[in-house]
Amino acid sequence: MRTFLKRVVSGLDIAEDKVRTEETRRQREVTGREEEGNQQRGFADIFFLVDSGLTQQEFQQVRAFLNRMVSQLNVGADAYRIGLAQYGASVKVEFLLNTHETKEQTIADMRRFRLRKQPNEPRNLGSALKNANATFFSSEAGGRAELGFRQYLVVLSGKASDDPVFKASRLIKSTGIIVVGLSLGAPESEMKVVSSAPYVYMFVPNIAPTLKAVFETQEVDSAVTGDCRSARLADIVFIVDESGSIRTQNFQLVRTFLHSIVSGLEVSPNRVRVGVVTYNDHPAAQVYLDSFNNKTELLNFLKILPYHGGGTNTGKALNYTRQNVFTAARGSRQGKGVQQVAVIITDGKSQDDVVAAGAQLRRAGVTVYALGVKDANKVELEKMASYPTNKHTFIVNSFTKLKSVEQVLQKTLCHNIFRDAITVSTRRTGIKEGTP
Repeated sequence: MRTFLKRVVSGLDIAEDKVRTEETRRQREVTGREEEGNQQRGFADIFFLVDSGLTQQEFQQVRAFLNRMVSQLNVGADAYRIGLAQYGASVKVEFLLNTHETKEQTIADMRRFRLRKQPNEPRNLGSALKNANATFFSSEAGGRAELGFRQYLVVLSGKASDDPVFKASRLIKSTGIIVVGLSLGAPESEMKVVSSAPYVYMFVPNIAPTLKAVFETQEVDSAVTGDCRSARLADIVFIVDESGSIRTQNFQLVRTFLHSIVSGLEVSPNRVRVGVVTYNDHPAAQVYLDSFNNKTELLNFLKILPYHGGGTNTGKALNYTRQNVFTAARGSRQGKGVQQVAVIITDGKSQDDVVAAGAQLRRAGVTVYALGVKDANKVELEKMASYPTNKHTFIVNSFTKLKSVEQVLQKTLCHNIFRDAITVSTRRTGIKEGTP
């Protein structure tokens, strides 16, 4: 009998050791992929857009610059990717970001680059920017925005555009693409409109080192924390209690809290999309996932997020968010493999059932975080939150303490977004982003 028990205990110990070993292996695998992902994101997608109306002398200087630029960068399918096009009345693509696998192939094609001369044709930079936004950086063309890579469009312009540039330049920059302007005679005022500040330069033959320094700098929003620089792909919806118990003064603290959290995210149509649902007796979508293309406009709206008072039907709000906000028609990219995240902020016990609503939201593939303030019910928060609940539930005893949990929530949110993105990437060959 003793021998039998020893064998049972020994078998259990072996099984437990195997579980621990497997957990350690998985953790090392995730950590390794995180390090690899961070290293790869030091590279970028770079597309050069050249004015086809340049003089022959100007073009010779531009082509020499392009060759030097490519020679000085670590170019390849897993490093810097390079694309090239020229524009006049229309756009002619020379090669896309995924045309070449090696640096040698890119240089060879760059040396074959010739201007498409069409006498007296207009130079429609505005139309070219629209084309660039729609096609140059898509996943089908080799763009890697969905993997967190920076993207640059370098515009080399010799004269003022013959069509409007304001709307097109604003749109392409709102998607997170950094536009670098090189003027070979184009008005400085127009180049400032086209370019992302402060990347406006007068073209000189030896400008390659300056541009190389721009590309090799990790360009991120100064408000974005280190933990969120890698968390660049998610659909996040904040479900915010606006019941009467909160009161106007405290709801202003909620607005400030939301503003700070969103400021720290890589918000754009191709990266992190943000939605906001407020609720009392009834829920209302204030921001859908596709409502804003511009982070600044979203942040400005959060400053004036409406408050009405009323009851606290959290369960109804969860169901509403699942059925009406986390949908493809409203900007959800779940069908493309993008993570779905909900953050519930409430100050009290719900007047309706949250257990079934929370379970349905999680079963729909949404990771749920629950933040309780003041009189919030801890058990109820844990019923709504994803597992493990201790990593998805936060509680503060007053609205003035929201600031204290801000960095913790942001760090947890961004770390889990990046970690889960790695898990998704192992199950999929790639996420198809397409147009926003």
